[in-house]
Amino acid sequence: GVVAAGALLGAGFERISLRADHSVAFEAGANLVSTSARGPLQSVVLDAPLISLNDGGVHLVRANHVGLGQFSPAVPNRAPLADATRGSVVGAQGGLSGEGVLGVSAGLIEVSGDVGIQGAKTTVLDATLDRQGGNTRTNGEVRFVGAREINSKELKGQLSYAGALLVRAGQAYATTLSDFDVVGFQGPTGTSVFSLLAPERGSSSQAPLSALASLSLKSDTVYIDGLI
Repeated sequence: GVVAAGALLGAGFERISLRADHSVAFEAGANLVSTSARGPLQSVVLDAPLISLNDGGVHLVRANHVGLGQFSPAVPNRAPLADATRGSVVGAQGGLSGEGVLGVSAGLIEVSGDVGIQGAKTTVLDATLDRQGGNTRTNGEVRFVGAREINSKELKGQLSYAGALLVRAGQAYATTLSDFDVVGFQGPTGTSVFSLLAPERGSSSQAPLSALASLSLKSDTVYIDGLI
């Protein structure tokens, strides 16, 4: 189906959740950013194994909470994904690269399950959004959440991207018992880059309530100047 982003925002919705079995795709000019003076949207969840940019343009998602990936059905009953919709498989087949830019701004960003960013040369996950819509938060989080598929006891996940991924947050971590990979594939320049940066004023994050988790970063270049 097709949903006009402007119609959703114009109707005054504060919480937006879009679910698809294959992909949530952004067409030309589509952004999920509040147009009111009340501040950012409360929540935007893009519940799909692929987040696609179809026009090579710049697309923005801004809310206090943003979720990317697989959040339904209930984790214990999740059926296996077809290979054609697995971000990890599409990435390995060279199907993620593009010329677009995806900018996600929130106070809390959750990435769940096997999800790929398709059609972007640059992806930004910026967890410094404050309640007034500025970027002064120093304790924002990017959480990587493993999902359990049917007949499996493991909580696994992978964020696949092509080109550059920039994460800015007070801290980034995998949630309890999650085995999560962040994997960069070749973009238009032929290489992949992962960067983790602290907020401009430093991090004020406290240790998260997470245990027995694994977070692996796989890219041609990995740059860490923040808190994991």
